[in-house]
Amino acid sequence: MENVSTLAGGASGALVQRLQLGLRRAGEDPGPLDGEYGAATARAVAAFQRRQGLAADGRAGRDTQQALTPWYRGLRGGAADLVPCEIAWSAALTEDCVLGLAARHPLARLEVFGKSVLGRRLYVLRLGRGRRRVLYSGGHHANEWITVPVLLEFAQALARAWEEDGEIGGVSARALLERSTVYIAPLINPDGTDLVTGCLKEGPVLVRARALAASWPELPFPSGWKANLRGVDLNLQYPAGWEAARRRKAAAGFSRPAPRDYPGTAPLSQPESRALALLTRALDPALVLAYHAQGAVLYRDWRGYSPPGSRSLGRRMAEKSGYALEEAPAASGDAGYKDWFIREFRRPGYTVECGLGENPLPLSQLPAIQAENRGILVTAAMG
Repeated sequence: MENVSTLAGGASGALVQRLQLGLRRAGEDPGPLDGEYGAATARAVAAFQRRQGLAADGRAGRDTQQALTPWYRGLRGGAADLVPCEIAWSAALTEDCVLGLAARHPLARLEVFGKSVLGRRLYVLRLGRGRRRVLYSGGHHANEWITVPVLLEFAQALARAWEEDGEIGGVSARALLERSTVYIAPLINPDGTDLVTGCLKEGPVLVRARALAASWPELPFPSGWKANLRGVDLNLQYPAGWEAARRRKAAAGFSRPAPRDYPGTAPLSQPESRALALLTRALDPALVLAYHAQGAVLYRDWRGYSPPGSRSLGRRMAEKSGYALEEAPAASGDAGYKDWFIREFRRPGYTVECGLGENPLPLSQLPAIQAENRGILVTAAMG
């Protein structure tokens, strides 16, 4: 496991929620999945340690968390749903889910296509064997981490439907995956996500992030953070009107590293955006979906250009989801991943803004968002 740190009494955040979930799957009672390492969680850790022949100190260090790995990944404990809906996200939870999905479902294949600023792996899941390739990505923006379980739950549902010779979104899963191969890169910005959800341990990285955020006191920290850990907005990193985006953002005050809206010093200068661009070129997909939050809207064009077929396909996705289908606003219609895909490949690409409210969206919205987007994901795959 990457980035394992000891969790003990007084700790809080998404990694504690992940620990509590793993303990519950292992048959212990850590109390509510509230992300607070209190007495109940410490007792559950100690009980699990005794069962595993470990020193029962109630602290979840490397050995304890390594022993929990089969439960984290849903390989023991009979967890029907590997992708949780009740806890905040993290890079570690993403790794649990993609490795667990690949282990539980023979259909799913897993690859690493790059690394983040902090060296965390960027994963892509492959499902199917059809000639039509589609690529879905999530988590460009740190405080939009709710997009990650939207995509991973779809991957789980698609794999199950294929194994059961069933349907997904009213379509035969086998027919879909004979026609198409679905690639899912669920989390493009793992470092930023860990910052927002309280997973970064105290140290120089967190100190630098706090110092950077202090220059923008109007943006709440860490919940207002969208960028990677260098303060670069990863969805303003693509060579499609990048210079225009840089001028607009500089005029708005974002001319240097910031929690959001700074495009960097050059297109594709960041390891995360560069890795996704390289993956996209290697796959040469027929279509991409870039998942963001919020707005309940689909954006389908770049500078007024819509590739052939994108409007009609977009209308079908909008009908399935109840989302609006709109042209991208001029003020934010450059340098995004979808913009670059449309410009370079001249094929349909969409930004999907899921959910409604203020980011990070509450987990209470997640089941509804997953249901709303099932039709989008299936329709995009079928074409």
